Amino acid sequence: MVVAVDKTVRCTVVGDGLVGKTGLIQKFIRGDFIPEYVATLKDEYTTKLRASGDVYDLHVTDLAGEVKIISLNIYFFLW
Repeated sequence: MVVAVDKTVRCTVVGDGLVGKTGLIQKFIRGDFIPEYVATLKDEYTTKLRASGDVYDLHVTDLAGEVKIISLNIYFFLW
């Protein structure tokens, strides 16, 4: 069944390393939590979300928080 999408929402999650950004996103989008730490450079997640009777196409970008690779984030913002 195809669900009509009313709006598209794009969200980028940024923050310090090792605080749980990826875990929070995975729990919200997929409903699971992976306790093992794997450093993130850039991950993208998509899902459909229903709120207040509308259907949203949600795109979430998860960016690195580790100091040694955080300088790369500016390139993802500009992309």
